Amino acid sequence: MAIWIILTSFRRALRTFPNLIMPVAISHTSNTLDRKTKLLIRTACVLMRNIRLIATGRGGRQECGATEDLNNLYLTAYQRKLSSKIMANELEKLQSWYAAQCEEMDDSGVVPWQHRYGIGISTSDNPAWNVGIELTGTDMEGATMSTIKIYNTAEDWYQCNIQKDMFHGVGDPSKLVTILEVFFQLVSERQGAESNSSLTNES
Repeated sequence: MAIWIILTSFRRALRTFPNLIMPVAISHTSNTLDRKTKLLIRTACVLMRNIRLIATGRGGRQECGATEDLNNLYLTAYQRKLSSKIMANELEKLQSWYAAQCEEMDDSGVVPWQHRYGIGISTSDNPAWNVGIELTGTDMEGATMSTIKIYNTAEDWYQCNIQKDMFHGVGDPSKLVTILEVFFQLVSERQGAESNSSLTNES
């Protein structure tokens, strides 16, 4: 929080006193902060100064390079955050879908779905992810799909299909989310088709 306040103050001061704030800020903090924090502040000052130089038209090649680096760092951080959100979203969908298939034991003698079927996620030494989702006894039973086979390089590939009411997905170490996205796209299409069929029958 303290660092955020300091950097926010620097940013505001840059707009008011662009030519004075750098030496004043560093001098003011030199005796009160540890080495790591001072390095962080110095780096932030330099980056913000480069942005100011470009904004006022005085930036040269070096300043442009520094700002591009900052932009790339921001984009990398944003992409990682977005990727994490997508991963969390797909895992939440998987949890919800699995929970919806699970059944309670009763006196009917019918064995609950989770006692007979399930979901398997494993790895192999390719290296690769392997996903298997059994569809028998679910709303996805009987679903079909054309095999999806993407092979760009040995480090960028995945394949998905359905065989005998089993969804299979396999792909390189970065494709677990992609495989789950393919499966839930099928679920969404199936639900949409059933909804349209229901509306047609009612009319």
